[in-house]
Amino acid sequence: MTVHGEPPSVRVFGVRHHGPGSARALAAALDRYDPDAVLVEGPPDADELIPLIGAADARPPLALMVYAPQDPSLAVWYPFHHYSPEWVALRWALGRGALARFCDLPQRHRLGQPADADRSDGLAALAAAAGYDDADTFWEDCFESRETDEGLFDAVFVAMSALREHDLIPASPREAQREAWMRRVVRETQKEGAKRVAVVCGAWHAPAIMNDAARREDDQRLKGLPKVKVECTWVPWSEGKLALQSGYGAGVKAPGWYKHLFEHAVDRDIRWVGRAAELWRTKGQDVSPGHTVEAVRLARALAALRGRPAPGLTELQEALQATVCGGREAPMAQLRRALEVGEAIGVAPAGAPMMPIQRDLEQQVTRLRLRPLREAEHPPDLTLDLRDELGRARSALLRRLNLLGAPWGEPRDQTGRERGSFAEVWRLRWRLDMPLRLIEAAPFGNTVAAAAGAKAIARCQANLELPALTELLDEVLLADLPEAVDPCSPPSPPGPRSPPICLTCCAASAPWPRSPATGTCAPPPPSGCGRSCSPCLSAPSWGCPRRAGELTPSPPSVCVRASRPHIWR
Repeated sequence: MTVHGEPPSVRVFGVRHHGPGSARALAAALDRYDPDAVLVEGPPDADELIPLIGAADARPPLALMVYAPQDPSLAVWYPFHHYSPEWVALRWALGRGALARFCDLPQRHRLGQPADADRSDGLAALAAAAGYDDADTFWEDCFESRETDEGLFDAVFVAMSALREHDLIPASPREAQREAWMRRVVRETQKEGAKRVAVVCGAWHAPAIMNDAARREDDQRLKGLPKVKVECTWVPWSEGKLALQSGYGAGVKAPGWYKHLFEHAVDRDIRWVGRAAELWRTKGQDVSPGHTVEAVRLARALAALRGRPAPGLTELQEALQATVCGGREAPMAQLRRALEVGEAIGVAPAGAPMMPIQRDLEQQVTRLRLRPLREAEHPPDLTLDLRDELGRARSALLRRLNLLGAPWGEPRDQTGRERGSFAEVWRLRWRLDMPLRLIEAAPFGNTVAAAAGAKAIARCQANLELPALTELLDEVLLADLPEAVDPCSPPSPPGPRSPPICLTCCAASAPWPRSPATGTCAPPPPSGCGRSCSPCLSAPSWGCPRRAGELTPSPPSVCVRASRPHIWR
């Protein structure tokens, strides 16, 4: 709360994650308060990475990734955009020379632990009291779309205090630990000599941070927390992944619209309609000045009828579809994709640590004498000779990247005499979202090969139909990933990994032990499996271990895995 007279030693700014109005108001409030320390809700594990976002090459959207190096499937992301209040606060602190650090419960104490149950939406009660049917619309009208920031954070504090006082959103034990840690960081920062401490956190936590809880109670809550080793880095993100439809729980319905709200405090409806008209004109659609004038008039009329202070995205959508599109849905789909959600992809700062899978790819690119990724935007076609080791290794890498959904190239269709050769021709093409796609694959493994195999196994376990399963088997063989095909292959080095499976039986198994008597793989055969794995295409009699109980014949001297399966295509 604001204290008259001397500035308070601690000032809490309750915000909405990715709230454009909160971000714009926060910048002005920090200028007025002028703190010498800024604490932001986020993982203290990454405090050392905060200075990197001040680099000129850092361009949001970005995400702060915290992961367990021994098991990359244990990972969390903290996305940021230009209009994220946390991003604004950190950049303000770096620009003013103030201390900047994160203050949430560290992920080393949270990663791998059960998540809290979903909280009930207490904002719905406030929205209903204000005459709104939708809590998001209520928050946007009352807090995010304001043209002035006067009294904003005091109003947020009072509203959240009322919710907490009446237990409209029950707190969980984990949440109590998070807030206890935030108070601990505030006390430690003051102990280090900070005179004015600004805390930027989710609106719900604001009253708790100002709560004069005893230090002994906080220490008791934080006693005996589990601990795992974690590493952190900045990774590129996209506006599409910020959207709620991507599954991101703290996302927004329309990231592009929120960016527009952040950049334009006045005449937002006029500017938005102008951007829509410009987009459609580039697509060949006729949009006259009269169309845009009528769209703005209709949007404002709809907002007035609905009691909104200004047209929101819904009113603008309806007005544009009625006046410009003639009721058609196709142009509106273009608008949603290009403007409402957005197509921007961030760039991580050059000094950010690499993920293990990124380091592995860079090392392979160097070892295989391929052109550096970012220099290969429009390279000539790459011809690979599969009779030599270098050609086979290059082909395997490109196919593994395709399996991961991070394609660097695609094989060109071969015709005529090319079909009988030992050559593959690849058309390489750099994609702007390739770093993001590679990072999305990181939870599957620390290397390209391990991640590609694990992802193939995960796809197989998704109950694929036979044609899709056959195609997947072909991709795995061509990518030289025998462990994903044959459960009797030597197990991978120790570490968390998805168990091998039979791609035909499509059932998971632990690494099967070899019988000391026969030296063969002898798992207990489950009931009802009578299909043949045939992992070696040249030995169809090599039966499924789940059916026969053991693997009796030795692989023939000419095995598809020994001489590369490309020649059987």
